[in-house]
Amino acid sequence: MSPEPARRPTVSATSSMGRLVLGVGALVLIALGVALALARDRVEATSNTASALMWMLTADERLTVEHQRVTYEDGEDVPYHQESREDRLSSTSEVARTGSHAGTVLLLPDDPPYRGDLGYRAEWQSDVLAEAGGEYSYGASYYLPVDWNQGRNSRTFDDRIIFQFHEGNGKSPTFSLHINADTGRFFVRHRRPNGDFDALWSTALKTETWYDFAFRVHWTKSGDGFFQVYLNGRLAYQYEGRTLNDSNRVYTKWGIYGQPTKLVVDDVSIVEGADGLFEVTPARLSTLMTAIPKSGVALVRFSGGQNADLVASSGCPDTAMFWTTQGGELVWFNPIAPDFVNARWDRLFEDGLPRNTLLIATCGGGTDPG
Repeated sequence: MSPEPARRPTVSATSSMGRLVLGVGALVLIALGVALALARDRVEATSNTASALMWMLTADERLTVEHQRVTYEDGEDVPYHQESREDRLSSTSEVARTGSHAGTVLLLPDDPPYRGDLGYRAEWQSDVLAEAGGEYSYGASYYLPVDWNQGRNSRTFDDRIIFQFHEGNGKSPTFSLHINADTGRFFVRHRRPNGDFDALWSTALKTETWYDFAFRVHWTKSGDGFFQVYLNGRLAYQYEGRTLNDSNRVYTKWGIYGQPTKLVVDDVSIVEGADGLFEVTPARLSTLMTAIPKSGVALVRFSGGQNADLVASSGCPDTAMFWTTQGGELVWFNPIAPDFVNARWDRLFEDGLPRNTLLIATCGGGTDPG
């Protein structure tokens, strides 16, 4: 068992009011447009749309609190860690996602277990405790060298866990990010209250490539929770339902637990609040806080950037369309339309779309939101 982490004091807190980039009148018009489409049964009603609307209504109450950021730069405090040998967790300047350094993780086949009986691992552990009822976002970038698979250890379980969400109850993590060496994929697993496991999502991996993961979570024992997996700025998977099994708090660990592995990790962060995803998205990728549904239109919130960033975040570059308002009129953007069609949009966002821009969006390519 690892020592019980103490709650880390708040590092910083900033109000989101200064980042509200559209006027109130424009926001109302967008909301009315979405409501009208809903009334016509032309929107896939999702919790993401509801989240965007709630974000509008609670802007004056919202705070974003950064609890932890680990960048492995020189002089930075080292988080609590667990390793069987002193050289298994270190840093490197040969490759980094941000800054000049990143963390290195190594676990070899002949390494002993940590402290004799606490498993085969080389991990850092956060002292931040996420509380039940709160919304938190987590970020971490991973890089796998060509020799990331360091062989097999027959003395332990056949798995490689690289990010863990623990409830501090001595059981397996409630949610976790893994590497499957047999299939060459990352995957996310969920432990249910009865102890059974569900594989929620997976994606193929490549060596010598940075993977920017972010997780946005509402921790709760009720059915209104969610656990969202973002990869490289795009929502890849969303679980909805109970996110806590038998505790009221969660702490995290990252590195390797299980089979022998070598990897690089950078820009690990934990932020509390509705805007947390934008703060933890590694390498400051552009991202949509709320995903575009497969059909119909929805209200989405953009982290900011150029048109190309917006289109890339949508996940549907050939069919995406977006609307905002100017002077009480809808202004639209279609990435595959001629320049003259998008001229008004381009003038409006000549310097790029500001952070927290609210938009009506569709992947339908020709849907009329109004």
